[in-house]
Amino acid sequence: MSETDYSCDFMKPLDLVCEADPRNAGTYPEFIGGGQRKIDLFHERISKYSLSEPIPVEVRIHYETAKNIYLYSWFVFRFFNVAEHQALTSLELGLKELYKDELPEKVGLSRRLRHAKMHGHIKREDFELYRHRVWLSARERYWSEKHLEMDEKGLESIILDDSEVVVTDDDHFDYLDAKIKRICDFRNDYAHGSKDLYEGVLHTFEFVSETLNSAYRRKYGQSA
Repeated sequence: MSETDYSCDFMKPLDLVCEADPRNAGTYPEFIGGGQRKIDLFHERISKYSLSEPIPVEVRIHYETAKNIYLYSWFVFRFFNVAEHQALTSLELGLKELYKDELPEKVGLSRRLRHAKMHGHIKREDFELYRHRVWLSARERYWSEKHLEMDEKGLESIILDDSEVVVTDDDHFDYLDAKIKRICDFRNDYAHGSKDLYEGVLHTFEFVSETLNSAYRRKYGQSA
């Protein structure tokens, strides 16, 4: 097969194995720094997520395999979703091992996650995405208050200082139940065959690492 005949959705010809998938070509948006897309950023992004002791080494290797698949999606774009599926099965494997003496072997991911939540092994504050959304809510309220102050005082401008943002109870919301449902929906879609194709899978890696690291630390009495 010649390069001109090659379809990136099928097996690569041998002479193109080490070439980037054409869908990974181009440049990054300016809001993440711009520049030509390179495998270096793939490696930098996925390296942020890891599992630590006391998580069993078999679970950590399973998750590291998912990270490697993500890295190699530079060469095969469809590996993004294979990587996400592997990350989700790492989550299920980790929770299965953690609660092997508390839950039947055949229960699903949803029950294992809700078990972790019920016993306080995972909390919404453990998750960076939740903390960020809470802060954004507080900042939006702060900005609204500043604009109201401008109107009341007849000012043409006012200083916005994010260090003045204060999170209140009004900014918190029920994050875990909705997230657990979404994660389990992803897992079930993959388990029954999925046509999904997208590269935005890092939030799943983040959720898996935060969940397992927090659950294992709390279950075994380590500081979280």
